[in-house]
Amino acid sequence: MSQEKNYQDEYFEEKFKGVESQIQGVKDYFGQKLEQIHYQTTKTNGSVAEQERRLDDLERHIDRCPINHVKDDMDTLKRETRAVRFFSQNPGIMKNAVIGSVVISLIALATTVFTVLSYAT
Repeated sequence: MSQEKNYQDEYFEEKFKGVESQIQGVKDYFGQKLEQIHYQTTKTNGSVAEQERRLDDLERHIDRCPINHVKDDMDTLKRETRAVRFFSQNPGIMKNAVIGSVVISLIALATTVFTVLSYAT
């Protein structure tokens, strides 16, 4: 029985020795892959951190940029000069408005003159 036990032990030892080396090979392979993944992840995280820092710098620069203030000033100027720009873009309307004002003023003046003359006579 002990002889049979030894054969059995030797058989299992021989079989599992191959399995053990295969397991070790798989472990080494996946260990190497995990190291590569870790290296690439660290490299990518560094790149992402660098890009985030650059984005923060750009956002701070944009907030300090005077162009935003110029845009606000231009919008205010446009609102304040809307009527002037309307008449400069439509000169016919402006000309008619001036002619109408002059005619009304002349009519008012003529009415006043005729009223004064009628009281004078």
